[in-house]
Amino acid sequence: MGVVYLIAPEPLIALFTSDRAIIEEGIPAMRMVGLARPIWALPMVLSGTLRGAGDTRFPLVMSFVCGWLIRVPFGYLLGITVGLGLWGIYAGMVADAVVGGLMTLWRYRRGAWRDVRVELD
Repeated sequence: MGVVYLIAPEPLIALFTSDRAIIEEGIPAMRMVGLARPIWALPMVLSGTLRGAGDTRFPLVMSFVCGWLIRVPFGYLLGITVGLGLWGIYAGMVADAVVGGLMTLWRYRRGAWRDVRVELD
């Protein structure tokens, strides 16, 4: 999808609105999302791997930390305080993905998930 967001943002946005101002604001945002898709994929995949292995608490904590302590403050800081608008908000989301990716990669590589006991009824 990232490639589609990069090469065809205007037709995608036009599916939802005909307002030119919204389309023009959305094109660079969609391109940023397209570039960020691979970054977002790492924490998604590794969190799913950890949950599948029974290590469910870590992905929960990581989601909370990244969402509320990285994404929201950075999005507000860059988007509102610094004045970057939509770009700043998406940059906060990318920061969340980078931190989440590093956290899940660290957890995965440590291998503690191998020792988690899964109880079956």
